[in-house]
Amino acid sequence: MKAIELQNISPKGYFFKDFGEILQGKCKTDRLEDIIGAVSEINHIKSNTPGKKVVVSVVLKDLKGNCINCNLWEIYGSKFLAYYNDPKNNGAIVILLTHAMVKDGQVSNAWSDSKLLINEDIPEIQDFMFKLPTNEQKEKPTQSLKSLSNWSGGSQYSPVERFVHNAKYISWEEATKRNRLTIREWLTFRIQSRSNEAQTLLRSRRLYQQFLVDGFTMMESERLRWLRKNQSKLRVGKYHNLNEYNSNGETHGSNTGKRVVLPSSYVGSRRYMDQLYFDGMVICSYVGFPDLFITFTCNPNWPEIQRLLGSVHLKASDRPDIISRVFKMKFD
Repeated sequence: MKAIELQNISPKGYFFKDFGEILQGKCKTDRLEDIIGAVSEINHIKSNTPGKKVVVSVVLKDLKGNCINCNLWEIYGSKFLAYYNDPKNNGAIVILLTHAMVKDGQVSNAWSDSKLLINEDIPEIQDFMFKLPTNEQKEKPTQSLKSLSNWSGGSQYSPVERFVHNAKYISWEEATKRNRLTIREWLTFRIQSRSNEAQTLLRSRRLYQQFLVDGFTMMESERLRWLRKNQSKLRVGKYHNLNEYNSNGETHGSNTGKRVVLPSSYVGSRRYMDQLYFDGMVICSYVGFPDLFITFTCNPNWPEIQRLLGSVHLKASDRPDIISRVFKMKFD
């Protein structure tokens, strides 16, 4: 008996999987499902360079507003790029993917078993297109942020592209003030939970912790780099400079280095700790010495924390951002 590929079999009907069930993890891992959705944005495109595979990562949105990530590999990604780059194709892009693999809240083609239909003239796609809002039917999806594997800074990732998608319209005066984001602002935006976006990152447990650690490392690297390049603005000229090496008998400039002064505004620096000590001494001299040393700790079993984590089946250690936010709210 000859093997027959599934994509050559004309299906009698499609059984589309609900995006909400995929996001909630109700699908079995690596199970093949039929999906349909409109492309809301293109997250990542890797070209067909020698030694690398073609992969296109898009965000699909259903009629309920749920969004999931969809990865199209090899010929499926090439087919999507050919359609997307054709200037004749304008407006919304509706994708129908049969026998898609579901894993970790994402979907992807099953290599040779899947069948990709893009804005085809079939009842399922035409009915989905008709139910889309009028403004979305005329909008062609645009490419936004690159994948997380393209990061760099103080971690193992490559350069960060500081761009936030879904930008809002602002006035010209406001737009000319600042058109860049700091790493801290971008991370603050990225770790927020939104109902219309896939929450793969927020539910990755230890990978999410690694993401936060790398993000904090990049943020600290950015701060230190700014302090190193703006020493003149910090009025550090009054401190001792490199002339000290003369008294030590050092004559080779390569052995002297360059002094960088960390101000008291940098958390953890020597001047920061000195400033805390001076503030404490002034408080004691004004109101007297303390009699009690009161500490306030966070309880991961607080109902506010359990209410947020219970619905997604996560532990307190899996979402340190929620722990810190709840603790800060109670502390204040």
